[in-house]
Amino acid sequence: MDETFSHRSVNTQRNLSLVYPRGQHQGSSARLRAGIPLAYPAESNCREWQANPFNGDILITHIESNYVTDNSDSITAMERKFETMVRWRSETIVQWIDRFEAPLAELEVARDGLNAYTEDELTYLWKQTFADNISGEEIQIITTHMPRYVDANSLQDIQGYLDGTFDTQLFRSLCVDITRFLPNRYVPDKRTMQANRDRFERKQLLQVFGEPDYDSPSLSALKTDQKRKSSPTTTKDRSDKKRVKSTKTTPTSKSRKTIPNHSQCNRPGCVSRGTSVTHTHAQCFYKYKGKGASPTTSVLAKETNPPPRTKFAGSTSMKPASTSRRTSKFIKFSQGSPSAVPKKDPSEIDCWTCGQKGHYSSDCPSNTKSKWELRWPQM
Repeated sequence: MDETFSHRSVNTQRNLSLVYPRGQHQGSSARLRAGIPLAYPAESNCREWQANPFNGDILITHIESNYVTDNSDSITAMERKFETMVRWRSETIVQWIDRFEAPLAELEVARDGLNAYTEDELTYLWKQTFADNISGEEIQIITTHMPRYVDANSLQDIQGYLDGTFDTQLFRSLCVDITRFLPNRYVPDKRTMQANRDRFERKQLLQVFGEPDYDSPSLSALKTDQKRKSSPTTTKDRSDKKRVKSTKTTPTSKSRKTIPNHSQCNRPGCVSRGTSVTHTHAQCFYKYKGKGASPTTSVLAKETNPPPRTKFAGSTSMKPASTSRRTSKFIKFSQGSPSAVPKKDPSEIDCWTCGQKGHYSSDCPSNTKSKWELRWPQM
């Protein structure tokens, strides 16, 4: 029974040695499929496979020698990200130092198994960049409050922060403690801007990234959208829309009702000017020309030739011959007043001067006094 079991185990191992490479070959990519024959001989050499049964170490050795590479390129790309970092406007020192945490953790994972960075390497990698983006006002505040909030034995660990030599956690704790003394809104000054530009020139980043951008990505995207909206193409599109709109309105402005031919004006002047189609002969402006009216509009012509007023009996249209200034003013006032219009038949009016009917006392023929004297007797 033991011999039978041993025979079956050998057969199973042999079958696996034949089936596993075949499955790897069928389910692998073209690149991996091309490398499998290097690790396994052809299926026709089954006897050699039986002499050298399948072993996982063979596959591992082949993969390590042909498909496994180091991630030095990825590490270099991660390190280059620190070269372009600048402090954004309105970003506090704590937020600025925390922005290095994520890329440093990612870099540490990629460097797993390698030697840790030295202090000089960390200064060159990111600490000097961090120190260069501290404004002059903030430097004065940090220098003033550092002895009060840091133990005397630990001062030496952060005193060289401007040179990029400092303990990260201790310096961050100091910035948190003196937050109320620091400016609420960070604005890059000449010192920080010059330091960042020198770094970009030294590492030849100006040709690739241009000048350092101190706006956050969200603010930069907003400014880009605003520039795109105010671009010349947008202005051109708006002008095109205006032109299209104007072309739609022009036909309506030219549409006028024309007068039928039999009703059009037949005056030679209107016919020669081509305006006879716009009015009839009765509506022509020039029919009032002989009467001294200005040929403007029919409405205006009617107003310039008002119908004569009806004169009532007993009213006088002539002003009195008196040249007195007071008399002339009184006549104008009486003519414009409602009392100048008779309210009853003139034949029933009694004259106070002669006692006869048919006229007022002011119009009496036997009256020798002026109307002013009659109405306002001397006191």
